[in-house]
Amino acid sequence: MKRFFVGKFFLAAACTAVVFSVAVPKDVNAGEINLETIKAVAINAITPVKAAPAEDVSTLKMKSIREAYMASARLEALKAGESADSVDEGSIETWLTEVDTNKVNMVTNRKDSDLTTVSLAGETYFVNGGIGSFSIESNPSNRFAIDPMTSAKVDKSSAVAMADASGRIHYFASDATVKDFFAKAASDTAYGYSSGK
Repeated sequence: MKRFFVGKFFLAAACTAVVFSVAVPKDVNAGEINLETIKAVAINAITPVKAAPAEDVSTLKMKSIREAYMASARLEALKAGESADSVDEGSIETWLTEVDTNKVNMVTNRKDSDLTTVSLAGETYFVNGGIGSFSIESNPSNRFAIDPMTSAKVDKSSAVAMADASGRIHYFASDATVKDFFAKAASDTAYGYSSGK
């Protein structure tokens, strides 16, 4: 705790020194301070710098899915005694594969076996055991996911489930949004994840 306050003190002292060294003109007498200049410098110092445009969510998801595939492919290459640098990045079709929803544990969002069904509000969800049943019944957020392409809320019971190389499940609202997501990774797109760019 002591370190925290000492750090805050030195930070405040450094900021004050910077403000006064920038804000006080050289020709001002020692007893005079130009408050308007100090105020302008202080406001500029706390105004956030304009950030570069953020990548959309679907692009970030695409990168994450590609990285999962590359990590898996490198591991397989190392297990086979090959160089991890020689791994081909493949295509979106190798990064994501469709999984039947009855093989997806909708609480852990992973492929699983020995799943039981839970019916809620006319929808069927698949879980593993009593804890999974309790979790999906008591926590409604476990029943929904976000479509990687549209960022829309999707009910897992009716979603298209796609697994990445790490085994993580991504839920899409429909085959159409899967197709749009796949098209985004084509080599002739601006994103250029495939070998074209």
